[in-house]
Amino acid sequence: YEGVAGGFYRRVDCEVLSIDSEEPVQSIAYRAANETLGTPSATYANVVIDGARQIGLPEDYLEFLESWRHGSPD
Repeated sequence: YEGVAGGFYRRVDCEVLSIDSEEPVQSIAYRAANETLGTPSATYANVVIDGARQIGLPEDYLEFLESWRHGSPD
């Protein structure tokens, strides 16, 4: 996948729950090699938050995502 060979991302095997059945599913995720907290671009934040809203994630999680819009809430 783009960026792995260059050392920008690393593969992580993980288990997630299916949104329909809540059954565990073996999955692959790619995490940034540099996990320094930063501020997402407005475009990226909008895509993530709109997608979370569209699939019906809980309101408290949407609020958490919104709190990152201008950088880490810490």
